[in-house]
Amino acid sequence: MCIIICTPNDKVFQELEFILEREIGLRCVLCRDTKRLLRYLTQYSVNLVLLEVATTFGTSHPLFDWRVCHYRQDLPVIVFGMRLAYDSMVNALAAGASDIVVGNTSSTEILVRSKRVLGAPVKGLDTIDGNLHIGPYTLDQASRALITEQVTINLTSTEFALATIFFANPGRVVSRERIAFGIWKKDIQIVSRTLEQHIYKLRSKFALQTELRIVTHYSEGYKVVLISGTENARFISLSRTCAVDGFIAERKMEHRGGAANSNGGISVAPGL
Repeated sequence: MCIIICTPNDKVFQELEFILEREIGLRCVLCRDTKRLLRYLTQYSVNLVLLEVATTFGTSHPLFDWRVCHYRQDLPVIVFGMRLAYDSMVNALAAGASDIVVGNTSSTEILVRSKRVLGAPVKGLDTIDGNLHIGPYTLDQASRALITEQVTINLTSTEFALATIFFANPGRVVSRERIAFGIWKKDIQIVSRTLEQHIYKLRSKFALQTELRIVTHYSEGYKVVLISGTENARFISLSRTCAVDGFIAERKMEHRGGAANSNGGISVAPGL
């Protein structure tokens, strides 16, 4: 059990280590970057993460993606930084930060805030009974399945991790880079084909038995949307798969009065 301090600054770590170990009694571990932080979280039990952000905090961060994927919303995270702008503070809180410290690093202030979050429930992702939900669909942690009143769809471990990221960001585009790092801890260039294959498999399961759709935003990423029954009937017309230059692509067949389209009868569905 320990506190992770994620900072590239040795002096900052030493100051925080001295006061936190003395006052709280937990060992402090230095992680100089996010990759090392996620590796440590995967292998060891951690009580608290102190995450230093240099200037800006975007709308997402790999640490909070990891926390969602592994159902560790109970893990408190304090974001601190000398020059955090207002928008960055809002983004950090929206992502699930337990607290924020802005300005010159004050070990005493961080100590007080650390004691508070360690003794209080952490506000994280909005869930119901520990599971993620979109409309009538529940991503069940215990069974690693997508559940509705009518059907249970079993998912592989990778499919479940993918679905977790999408369910945590309903209607929002999630970048390919973010997914690659969140699931495989690798750059997208290394796992691009693997990601596309798993997206294809999960998309097929969603399309066959639910009204959830994984929509591709080219050069950006993917998002999950919930469509109506009428749209569903139009969306899942006849489909087929084909291999193009070694990549798996999905194409949709549409019947237009029984006549083939001018492009050989194949109509690519928008956003896929």
